[in-house]
Amino acid sequence: MATINTTDARLDTHEEVCAFRYEQINARLKRLEGILLKACGVMLLGMAGVIWTTIIQQAK
Repeated sequence: MATINTTDARLDTHEEVCAFRYEQINARLKRLEGILLKACGVMLLGMAGVIWTTIIQQAK
């Protein structure tokens, strides 16, 4: 039967591991968010360029 000390030690270890994993997941999500924002910005600028080019060509 596990004593209170060993159970407490296992719980503390579990909390430390979970905190480390949470930090890693949070860092990955922030990186992914940055990539998605940059990709959306590039797509918006690309679409704006296509629209601008189309408008300029029709004006000629």
